[in-house]
Amino acid sequence: MNFFLEHASAIVIGGGEDIHPSIYGKNEYVEVCGAFDLFRDSIEILLINYALYNKVPLPGICRGHQIMNALTGGTLIPDIPSFLETNIQHRSNSDSAHVILFSTNCYLNQLELDTLWVNSRHHQCVDQLSPKFNAIAFSPDNIVESIQIKTNFHILTQ
Repeated sequence: MNFFLEHASAIVIGGGEDIHPSIYGKNEYVEVCGAFDLFRDSIEILLINYALYNKVPLPGICRGHQIMNALTGGTLIPDIPSFLETNIQHRSNSDSAHVILFSTNCYLNQLELDTLWVNSRHHQCVDQLSPKFNAIAFSPDNIVESIQIKTNFHILTQ
C-alpha cells in the first residue's frame, strides 16, 4: 500500500456509515448509532495516520472529517436528533439544505462569501473538537460543518 500512497498528491476520506464509538471512547453510544464498517474504519485510520505523518493533504467529507476528529482526540455526537435540539434538518429523505457560516481567518474566506448553502446527509457531528483542529464553518444551530488542521492541511466540509 505504501507504494501507492507515496505517489498520492492527496488522500480523500469520504462519507458513509457511522464511526464506531470506541474510536472516540464512547462505547455507550453504540445503541444510538447506525450501521458500522469496522474494516473501513481500520483502513481509514491507517490512511489518516499516514497522511498526517507525511503531510499529505487530507480532505474529509462528512464522515471523513468526523473520523479525523475522533481519531485525533475529539468526540462525536452519535445522533443529532437524540442529543441536540435544533430546527435544522441535517439528515432528511427530502431536503436537508441549510446555510453554513465561516469563521474568520480561515481558508474558506478566500471564497469571498459570507455564507454557503450545503445539503447535509449526516446524523452524527463533532462534539468535542480535537486539539489538532480549528472549527471553521458552522450551521446556524452551531453544529461544526468544517474543520481545518492547525498546520498547513485543510479538512473540507461535510
